[in-house]
Amino acid sequence: DAFLADKEPQAYQRVVDRLLASPRFGERLATWWLDGARYGDSHGYDNDLENSQWPWRDWVIRSFNSNKPFDEF
Repeated sequence: DAFLADKEPQAYQRVVDRLLASPRFGERLATWWLDGARYGDSHGYDNDLENSQWPWRDWVIRSFNSNKPFDEF
């Protein structure tokens, strides 16, 4: 609603900048990478023991949020 009410020429750019700066942006992009790597917080149906993969998940999210170059990823 605020975007639609904003008549300034830079309104669209401000929305794009706000969305790209959000930590949720990295979470959204990371889902594709994590799905491709078959990441899961649990075994799904088996006995769910302690999982230690979450640091990698958080690293992937932080990497996307910091715009880490692909050759350093």
